[in-house]
Amino acid sequence: MFQDSKPVIAADVVWSLQQVKDNASFVDSAQPANITSIASPSSDQIVLTLDFEAVAVMMPPPGYAPRGRA
Repeated sequence: MFQDSKPVIAADVVWSLQQVKDNASFVDSAQPANITSIASPSSDQIVLTLDFEAVAVMMPPPGYAPRGRA
């Protein structure tokens, strides 16, 4: 809910995420770099399309455990 008591809808979330993605001067602007599209097909749904290859590179392979962890 916003300060004026209006509910937050999906379009508000899409707008916010797009602002972060489009403005390199924002803190954490690189976080959504692997999101190729942001959409709201309805007022209560958000669809993020990810660049799977980029996300897969960031994920550790199955069975991977950092040193000192089982």
